[in-house]
Amino acid sequence: MMTSKTVYYICFTIFILGILLGVGATFAYLTVSPAGPASGGGVACTMEAKICPDGSSVGRTGPNCEFTPCKKGTSGNVVPPNAEPIGEGGGSGTSGSGNGEAVACTMDAKICPDGSAVGRVGPNCEFAECPIAGSGGTSCASDKDCGAGYECIDPSPVVREGEENLKCWKIGTPRPICLSGDTRISTPEGDVLVKNMKEGMRVWTVDKNGKKISGTAVLAGKTRAPSTHKVMHIKLSDGRELFVSPRHKIADGRNAGEMDVGDRIGGAAVILSDLVPYTEEYTYDILPNGDTGMYFANGILLRSTLK
Repeated sequence: MMTSKTVYYICFTIFILGILLGVGATFAYLTVSPAGPASGGGVACTMEAKICPDGSSVGRTGPNCEFTPCKKGTSGNVVPPNAEPIGEGGGSGTSGSGNGEAVACTMDAKICPDGSAVGRVGPNCEFAECPIAGSGGTSCASDKDCGAGYECIDPSPVVREGEENLKCWKIGTPRPICLSGDTRISTPEGDVLVKNMKEGMRVWTVDKNGKKISGTAVLAGKTRAPSTHKVMHIKLSDGRELFVSPRHKIADGRNAGEMDVGDRIGGAAVILSDLVPYTEEYTYDILPNGDTGMYFANGILLRSTLK
């Protein structure tokens, strides 16, 4: 027959075992992912979050680590871990995923053979295609390197000698906005062909009050003209004449291509305004120092395209 002391020890032992079992069960519950068991073990879901339209966020749960649904009537954006914030100026791009959600792709970049870089795009955040060789913007050495409908030119506004950066450029796209090589630039030493102008040479310009003053050419360069390039042939009633790209501006800000017969330039009437083919390889421009950057080309006051 058990004594009261024996019964006490048995009850105390059962009590201690109950506490230990409770602690063990709690520890096991906390160390297993809330996703629940799969294949006999705990499932650790990735730390992505989906931002719902109402501003709340949901994570991945369940045996398949699917996103917890947003509130009814919303979808949400998927944000990978460590991705840049989404929004204007943000680092991660968003693309449609095909299921109504916008996917924010990570900021990886792939360097293409032509030296350009492409990023990841939706719906699967794969890298965008590299530019096709010979298409617009790809590097080239001659027209042979460009595809159909493209020419090999330097699309920069002006280029110094030996600094060309040739690119395939769509034929007919206007780029050069400068002067024909035989245009005469007025200088204190006499007229100089624009193609012979050098940085540091003196040149006639005007100040902000329109007064003619001596200045210095701080930039003199050229840009390759496409074979399809055309220029305006403008002739004035006082005999002055100019061949200039249509978008080159005269002193009052009008484009050369806007000039019609009867318009006036520098006190003389336009008697001829015609768009003609350009046969030279380059167009040219200069930039004088001073307030205006203007200069006299064949006696006509023009703005520099380089200012």
